[in-house]
Amino acid sequence: MDKKTSFETSIEKLEKIVHELTSEDLTLEGSIKTYKEGMALVKHCNDSIDKIEKELEILTNRKA
Repeated sequence: MDKKTSFETSIEKLEKIVHELTSEDLTLEGSIKTYKEGMALVKHCNDSIDKIEKELEILTNRKA
């Protein structure tokens, strides 16, 4: 996973993966590969959210 991939791009990719997993005729191996890719994107999104939350907490505490 490229650390520079934006949150929005990751969400778009996740939407495509969900569509593939629910509607495409994937092999078991293909499904597992796609699922792993999706989980990496979920982790990237969660990490991005955590980072932003920490930054907001710092900014909020500075103003207090």
